[in-house]
Amino acid sequence: MKNILKYFAVMLLIVATVGCSKDDDTVDDSGKKELFIKADRTKVAIGELVAFTAIDKVNNKVDDASFYLNGVKISKDFKFDKKGVYNVVAKKIGYKASAPVSIFVSDGGEVIANKLKLTVDKNAVYLGESVKFTVTADGKEVEGAKIQYLEGVALESSTLVMDKFGTFRFVAIKEGYSNSEILEVKVLLKPSVTDQTFTINGVKYDIKNVELTIDVDKNTKKPILYKEGNAAYYVYKLFADNVDGTFAMYIMKVTVPNDTDKVILPYEVPANKVEILGGLGVIDREIEAEILSMDIEKAYAKWLSPLTSLSKGKGEVEYEFVSVDYALEVKYKGVYNGLGIVNVNPGDTSKSLKIERRNTGFSFENLKKEIMNR
Repeated sequence: MKNILKYFAVMLLIVATVGCSKDDDTVDDSGKKELFIKADRTKVAIGELVAFTAIDKVNNKVDDASFYLNGVKISKDFKFDKKGVYNVVAKKIGYKASAPVSIFVSDGGEVIANKLKLTVDKNAVYLGESVKFTVTADGKEVEGAKIQYLEGVALESSTLVMDKFGTFRFVAIKEGYSNSEILEVKVLLKPSVTDQTFTINGVKYDIKNVELTIDVDKNTKKPILYKEGNAAYYVYKLFADNVDGTFAMYIMKVTVPNDTDKVILPYEVPANKVEILGGLGVIDREIEAEILSMDIEKAYAKWLSPLTSLSKGKGEVEYEFVSVDYALEVKYKGVYNGLGIVNVNPGDTSKSLKIERRNTGFSFENLKKEIMNR
């Protein structure tokens, strides 16, 4: 039996401002670790020192990080000698450049700076497609604002052809303004799924094994009959495995009589009793694609034959899953194994199934840990 889990993470959008080197190359830094910058204070008078510190996502200090102001390296304790708004960023090899911090330097009066807002017409595009950025402040478009990759390369115009695969981060800057929040654009390869494969963000993987699982109480190992008002349901998942830690998950809610005392499988109810909740793509135990029900382009499952038994049984299924942005695709026809289990903390089993939060009764605190155990 497998101890497997899914997770639908919320992307962190960091509010800050940036000053970056113009000599850096365009970087897809989606595989690097997160780096953050802290200042002991953000409002100072001319001539006062500000101490900067770099930390990781769990608030541990990151040694040997460097700090930059407008592309120029500065010391970790820095004195500002002119009035204005200054944007400092932290960098270190192996880490993403930090979201910047704004320092407001006054001559005795208050320094007021409007914050820029950077938006884009499409947050996910295919390789070779273009995106258009807009910079505003207080609801009005800002002329002369510079849009740049977080790593430092400035754009020549507000329209950009995305000619590299990956995830890219941008900010808008202008003298006298507080920099925009970081904006991410994901560049996908065009869909290429074929039979017996799944793709995550355009990368194709062969399916080596498919397993049908059911949520069970972590302690008793008994299937959980979720309750929501007068309705009751089981939660099933189809896992398409490539190698250990790399898989695509297809999640189903199967409505059953609320007084049932037996396991009822997806193929034992009418099709209108099976609701597709979404999908998840995991590579090397890292979540790379999270698909909500509203973002599904196509999803179906045809049960060609039932499991030969509920313990180490086999059956046949044909199923397909395609998200609107093609970040996750699965296409399979063949043997599936079952019935596997997904352990759920018993304290969570009374929760309603909130599709928006992807809550199928699991403890969110343990989701990533559970994936690591798969």
